Amino acid sequence: PEDVERYTNGALGIFRLAPQDYHRFHIPVDGVMGTPKTIEGEYYTVNPMAIRSALDVYGENVRVVVPIDSVAHGRVMVICVGAMMVGSTVITRKKGETVKRAEELGYFKFGGSTLLVLFEPGVMRFDDDLVDNSNGALETLVRVGMSIGHHPQEGQYTPDMRKPDAEISEKDRADAQRRIEGSLAPDRIVGGAADLLPDALQKPPGVY
Repeated sequence: PEDVERYTNGALGIFRLAPQDYHRFHIPVDGVMGTPKTIEGEYYTVNPMAIRSALDVYGENVRVVVPIDSVAHGRVMVICVGAMMVGSTVITRKKGETVKRAEELGYFKFGGSTLLVLFEPGVMRFDDDLVDNSNGALETLVRVGMSIGHHPQEGQYTPDMRKPDAEISEKDRADAQRRIEGSLAPDRIVGGAADLLPDALQKPPGVY
């Protein structure tokens, strides 16, 4: 409770993990680990329908609150939210350790789950593509190592920015669809791109 005022008008990132997603999570900033605190609670699902319902998923689910004190970003609060089928949240770093961005912070055991990352005002600006998608109520697929934001005095990392529509190929769309759906199925038609079909399916009927 003593830290609540720090984050008034600050920045908040919500990172939802579906059951098929990578379930280890990483240090967001260079700094020093504070004391992780576990808050007992429920194990409601964190899927988008539940978030839009009357359930207070972020306020009622079991949580582990992890403060990290950073020179560049102040106190960054990582809140690990348990959810349906998550047996436990495991923090692999200890209080007082000096940590570096991208190092492992911990992991969720099997299931869906969510991370909330809070920044104090004026120290974090989310990348333009995330802001645009959020304004349109769209989730953005984020992979380990991708840029999500930057200090306001630094420029954003442009290689991770969304491509202009004219540069997005049908293969790009198919790859994105498979990643979002968590499917390991072979390439298939997306938007009429027959060249994405496996060779066997491109042959005329009766030819094998």
